[in-house]
Amino acid sequence: MTREKLFDHKQKFNQMKRKEVLIFVLLFVFFISHGFAIEIYTLNQSDDDSLKNKEQISEYPSSLTLDFDSITDFTLDFTPWSVYDIGGGNTYPITGINFLHSGEPMAFICFNPDSTTPPEQYMKAHTGTKLGCVFSSIPPHNPNNKWLISPKMSLAASPKIEFWVQTYNTLYGLEKFNVGVSITDSNPTHFELVNTEVESAPSEWTRKTYLLEKYANQDVFVGIQCVSNDQFIFMIDDISITSIVGINDQHEPDGFSIYPNPVTDNFSITFDQIYNERIILHLFNPLGEPVRKMIVKPGNEPVTFNVHGLPGGIYYLQIRKGKDDFIRKISIIDASY
Repeated sequence: MTREKLFDHKQKFNQMKRKEVLIFVLLFVFFISHGFAIEIYTLNQSDDDSLKNKEQISEYPSSLTLDFDSITDFTLDFTPWSVYDIGGGNTYPITGINFLHSGEPMAFICFNPDSTTPPEQYMKAHTGTKLGCVFSSIPPHNPNNKWLISPKMSLAASPKIEFWVQTYNTLYGLEKFNVGVSITDSNPTHFELVNTEVESAPSEWTRKTYLLEKYANQDVFVGIQCVSNDQFIFMIDDISITSIVGINDQHEPDGFSIYPNPVTDNFSITFDQIYNERIILHLFNPLGEPVRKMIVKPGNEPVTFNVHGLPGGIYYLQIRKGKDDFIRKISIIDASY
């Protein structure tokens, strides 16, 4: 290619670039003049550091519950929870009762006594109509080594796990179980047991509580292991893993105020001074999951934040101004009540 041709191509390329820039500027002016919020991301050291140092909110939940009533009858899949049947082997059936997966190898099953054929009359959930069950594996595949494991969590302060257990038929002995925690992954061999001795499920529904203080402020997996040895059916219901998210809740952070709070549909943020940089607003639910985001352009005009449609409860508003973060509790009242 000759020098003249090379120059001609370069000139055309520069003209194209100028056209693209002009179009971008025109679009930018149009959106700004019509009240649209435009967010421009820049990659620099300060932004990267601010993301790395985001300690108040985690991408993983700090609390979880497992409601068997919301799960399909007789499913063996509890996603996002994991199940493992280490020993395998067929399981004991209930004589005269038919249901999906009866007698098959399985770990945990979402059991609905009212939906068996005929209905199982001697088993009742603790609450609702469904519960979790572990059927014992038939020898030589005993004892059970069957796990129900939570998805990854970021436990905050005062973590604990609570659930209700019962032995279906004490004629075969009390069902046995453990509680464990892994700080690496959901592999059952990586779990450390919380209880020092194997636990037994009583003949009546009984609540069990295990403190997880050792794992406060850590990312973990929490598991329940059934280790019954040639018993029959381990019953479990209303599983709850909770921890308290510690938030620096200032009554009036410097530079702005929020009203109303509690709120049903919208709240306003009023700024006391003019800011020359954008402000990023993130709203997080009680589990620490982001649910709403808003970018505020420089200035000091009041901002309206829409929370319509969110379930009632305590939320956390993160207000990021440059390198400074503020957290405010926002109480949302469900207008349907």
